[in-house]
Amino acid sequence: MLSPRALRNCAPSAPRAGASVRPLNFTVRRSATAMINSRDNPVQWASLVQELADASEHLEGLINKLQFDASYDEDRLRIDLGHVMAHLNRAWASRNLTRKLTDQEWESFRDYPKDLPPIA
Repeated sequence: MLSPRALRNCAPSAPRAGASVRPLNFTVRRSATAMINSRDNPVQWASLVQELADASEHLEGLINKLQFDASYDEDRLRIDLGHVMAHLNRAWASRNLTRKLTDQEWESFRDYPKDLPPIA
């Protein structure tokens, strides 16, 4: 079930308390800027795909560690999961960027995005 906070960027509007949280005509509002694509922005597209591939690779490694390393602890999970999240967050933040990331953007784009509410 989606929380009202998760729906604030969704149409038609966030439900009132006690109302159904998923309207029948549920849609996510699109950004005013179009997402990059492989044809018009091949370099930036490759970077976006690479961020997602890196996240996938690191998530697979994290899962393997959880399954097979009895000494794996919360501190290591925090580091490994934070690393995966940084890749996912950078992918989301750079989806509309038509130029190379600056060093400052590289750092700030790893933070959890304010415009991507959790859905599940």
